[in-house]
Amino acid sequence: MKNPRLHDTDGELFCWNARIAADEFIEGYEATGDVRWLESAEHYFSFLLGKLTRDPDGCEGWIGGSIWGTPGRKQLDAYRTDALVGDAILLAPMLRFAELVKADPALAARFSKSADLYVEKARLIGWEKWNARGTYYRDAAGFGSYRMPLHFIDAKTWTWVDTPVVPHSENLNKHSAMAIVMVRLWRITGSVEYRARAEEIMTRLKHLFRYFPEEDRVAWNFWMPHGPHDLVNGKLASWVGVHPNRANYQNEEVTRMVEMYDSGLVFEQRDLQRLVNANRFMMPTEIDAAWRASDGSSDAGRLWTSLARFDETLRHRTLALARRAPPLKQALALAYDENVTAKNLGWRRRFVRDELAVRIFAQSAATGCRARRDGGVARPD
Repeated sequence: MKNPRLHDTDGELFCWNARIAADEFIEGYEATGDVRWLESAEHYFSFLLGKLTRDPDGCEGWIGGSIWGTPGRKQLDAYRTDALVGDAILLAPMLRFAELVKADPALAARFSKSADLYVEKARLIGWEKWNARGTYYRDAAGFGSYRMPLHFIDAKTWTWVDTPVVPHSENLNKHSAMAIVMVRLWRITGSVEYRARAEEIMTRLKHLFRYFPEEDRVAWNFWMPHGPHDLVNGKLASWVGVHPNRANYQNEEVTRMVEMYDSGLVFEQRDLQRLVNANRFMMPTEIDAAWRASDGSSDAGRLWTSLARFDETLRHRTLALARRAPPLKQALALAYDENVTAKNLGWRRRFVRDELAVRIFAQSAATGCRARRDGGVARPD
């Protein structure tokens, strides 16, 4: 909370800075069982919620200057907006807090009021608001994605005005961020509308995998067109490719794919094994050498640490990285490996009790991604 960027930024930039430590509270509790991590999370989340303001319709969000108005981009000082990804990356750790609390009677007795608040904020901000704004797009095949806001706020009058930017599809890392909010809402509430939204988003991501048969691996792009709004004067509204210098985007997307797998949705063991193979393809021989991108197009690659429990080589690299971290981060990372990763090695899905409830979505050249359910199990075609 002493981070100066939490006090001199707003909107999406505030959210990106605020999320840096948000997940570590949850990881700290899972790694140690020390309830003080949750106490600190509660304090920090209260600070974050205190930064919410309301749009002209009365909906809450982390509203501020648009990230599209930063230097080198369009001048947008006259406008204010909130961002899908900003909401998602702050709501997600709050929902994980709520899930842990609701699963443990001792924690519920202490933290249930906060847990209920976080679930309600996620419903209102992550689900109701973005649905009401009409930014969610579902195509004929059932794939889903979000568009950029169709309206911005006039900073002087605080009224809606037409968007000053092209409202094309958001980047894939932003879709996947909100998909995790949806899947956590589903795991907490059991409401299938949230599960369906997460499936629609993540099946699209899976369908966009590029397959490299030589190494049995996959890669995917930072952005891909989805609807007619992604064509502007006959040209694509954004560039297509693996990000040439932001390796963490795919790292985050892989973490979210693993959580979908652990939730029994969309991904199967074969998919994650291909992610493991991709990360091993990206990995340099020397520990200090540069990693390459998942498609080999640049050196914008990094270790996908969420895969450590599925592959001993990646786990070895994860531990080596942890041992080189500053003392406090090192202690947390090593405790997490010992008490979380090591207890979940292999392919068992962490959040699935009944394997018959697993819903796998298979790729088909004729029909895109779809599930065929047989006895409750969605099986590949």
